[in-house]
Amino acid sequence: MSEFMWLPLVLLPMIIFWLIKYYYDYWKRRGIPYVESHPLDLDWYKSAGIDYYAKIYRQLEGHKFGGFFSRFAPKLMIRDPELIKNVLIKDFDYFHDRGDTTFDENEPLTMNMFSAPGTLWRNLRTRLTPTFTSGKMKYMFNLVQECAEELVQAVDSHIQNDTTIDVKNYVTRYSIEVISSCAFGLKTYSIKDGHSRFAAMASKIFEGKLSARIVYLTRSVCPKLKEILRVPFIGKTTSEFFLKLTNDVVEHRKASNSSRNDFVQILINLQDDKKMGTIEDEFTLTDDLMSAQCFLFFVAGYDTSSMTISFALYELAANIEIQKKLQNEIDSFMEEHDDQVSYEMVHNMPYLHKVVSESLRKYSINGTLMRVCVKKYQIPGTEVYIDKGTEVFIPVSGLHTDERYFPDPERFLPERFEDRNPEFRDAYLPFGAGPRSCIGFRFALMSVKLALIYLLRNFNLELCTETRYPFEFAPLKIVTSVKHEIFLTFNKR
Repeated sequence: MSEFMWLPLVLLPMIIFWLIKYYYDYWKRRGIPYVESHPLDLDWYKSAGIDYYAKIYRQLEGHKFGGFFSRFAPKLMIRDPELIKNVLIKDFDYFHDRGDTTFDENEPLTMNMFSAPGTLWRNLRTRLTPTFTSGKMKYMFNLVQECAEELVQAVDSHIQNDTTIDVKNYVTRYSIEVISSCAFGLKTYSIKDGHSRFAAMASKIFEGKLSARIVYLTRSVCPKLKEILRVPFIGKTTSEFFLKLTNDVVEHRKASNSSRNDFVQILINLQDDKKMGTIEDEFTLTDDLMSAQCFLFFVAGYDTSSMTISFALYELAANIEIQKKLQNEIDSFMEEHDDQVSYEMVHNMPYLHKVVSESLRKYSINGTLMRVCVKKYQIPGTEVYIDKGTEVFIPVSGLHTDERYFPDPERFLPERFEDRNPEFRDAYLPFGAGPRSCIGFRFALMSVKLALIYLLRNFNLELCTETRYPFEFAPLKIVTSVKHEIFLTFNKR
């Protein structure tokens, strides 16, 4: 009998190998084009989203869609703009969930509109969409403008001693001040000193510590583990800070009968409308839900705005002719408006809009959009079905750097946004598209544009010996971010 003891030692590895091969042949068995992969392929862990999804996109060249493996699970990538439009807009009912692994009913701050599934998302979207209209943005304009003025003062003070500036540092502080002011009604003085508790909490969320990565990976690779291990996505200190912060602001305003033109006031008004019977439905905007939406405002606006401004400033320093053209437009508009910046002026500057649009194209803040198929779906014009539960990826960074839609994609060329080609438009997705697109895009653009107007009105930008390029993008970040500083030279105009 002992002569057969070696048999399990031979068979077990063979069985394991066969099972792994069978699992990784998922797309092959379905007759769908796919990217070859194996369990030791950890590009998804080592690469930034902006690079990773563009790479998968290129590997599926020639196909309208294709399969790949990421985080040890099969995913489907949609490459064709028309099919993408179906997923995001026309057939939205099949793809209304993000499948976001951060959502947890036991963690109040994760119950925000970005992460929320199904009915909760619809209720939140219905209530919050009107809060981000152009009219509501005008109310917050002065708050953002004050932050832009403080940014100029801080930069001006810095260059008295050293004209070389880490723009990422300064515009991050600007973004923190904008969000703390507009979302929570707080003055944190982050731009001036950068050492407020609010700024410290922001760093804690976005610095990407190993422990945070492990939590995110555990939950994304095996979502069921979050229910077993009860590992929170948002740390206890951070959660308690934002819950208390929002509750304190709300209680103070109600007790003092005071108000302010900011996001938390809009939420208070929505809650009061419900209590007074102005809104007639069963949905209640609880205090925890209010805190979650304020937290989302913070998370969505923090790195998104600061990195967009940083990338735009770099490109303007690297392309002096573009910088001068934008400065001329700013100077001309300022002269026409008696040196006063207004909401209408900011959004009626065509070249500024092209510069910001091109920055969002070249440096996709979100490398991908993700949706989950909630019911079996047939891809139009094919015999292929997407099974319920399949994660579907829209490769934003791949589309934005595809020469078919954006010729010479590595070149920073704002003029390309004069093109009204429909295919070009469908391939441009900086804020997503459809019902689950970013409802805060107007606020984000206002924040970015105001910073650029004030900085370029007052300073000339140049590259310096400390400027690092190409950028090294950080892996496993919520949005596209660079690992290092972005140094530029600022000279007073």
